[in-house]
Amino acid sequence: FRSELGRAAREWTLEHRSADALADQRDAAYRSLLATDAAPPGEPPPPRDDQLSARLVAARRLEPAQALDAARELVADDPGYEQAHVLVAATLERLGRHRAALEYTAGLSPSPVFADVFAEIRVRCARRLGSRDVSRLVCDIGSPFRRARAAVDGDVRERARTVLEHQPYDHFALMSTIRLLEREEANSAELDSLYERASFVSPEDVPADRRPSRIAEFLPR
Repeated sequence: FRSELGRAAREWTLEHRSADALADQRDAAYRSLLATDAAPPGEPPPPRDDQLSARLVAARRLEPAQALDAARELVADDPGYEQAHVLVAATLERLGRHRAALEYTAGLSPSPVFADVFAEIRVRCARRLGSRDVSRLVCDIGSPFRRARAAVDGDVRERARTVLEHQPYDHFALMSTIRLLEREEANSAELDSLYERASFVSPEDVPADRRPSRIAEFLPR
């Protein structure tokens, strides 16, 4: 069993995690962020003060009210520090100040790197406020995976399957799909592969008789 598992792991690693495969993934990801009409390169941004990064790390460890104050101080010191803006918005959400979080993120013009982070915050806050704009805000999310995860319309199973297409090991999508199949199609052959993936992600949620025999001895009991 160990040799079979080792061989399968090696083959998967060579196919999905080799230097060439990872380079192709990075190339595709970076190209997706490029503008359709490439603009001439400008001056690179100045290096960020290491003290700001240290302050951000420290702010994340504070209680919400103090974290909010610290994050706002960071934004005041460096208005272009997007991670600090994320902390402000996320902390407002954590404090239950959903309308304030919506208003704050609406005034930002985030880079492609952080655009979906803010878009997801807006979706969650709008949903908590019972806004009719939730579906529209979901459409603002660029990543198909994040968009499917945040979606409120459509069949639950189809949403979960869409998430799994982009992230086969997403815990919530895996478990919700498994629960639906167990309830509606308990004899589905698909359950075996779903339980196998779930065994790697959250083995404690997988019944002993559903754990693949070839890896069962390596899983916590």
